[in-house]
Amino acid sequence: MTAQFLTPLRAERVGDMWVLTDVLRYGTEIGGPHVISVPKGFATDFASVPRLPLTYLLAGYTAHAPSVVH
Repeated sequence: MTAQFLTPLRAERVGDMWVLTDVLRYGTEIGGPHVISVPKGFATDFASVPRLPLTYLLAGYTAHAPSVVH
């Protein structure tokens, strides 16, 4: 296993935040095999760091799952 998401990101908007509707799992072999699990019900604003518009256009929604694990 390389570093990868093992489950898809599933979330719904609640006010200004997003809440996971299912567990998000990320597996990595860095430092030995590990699985990071973000629990169902976890609230996130994804990446709240302001982005340059061009960067957002290029990356689109590709950073949502990594920002939840971060």
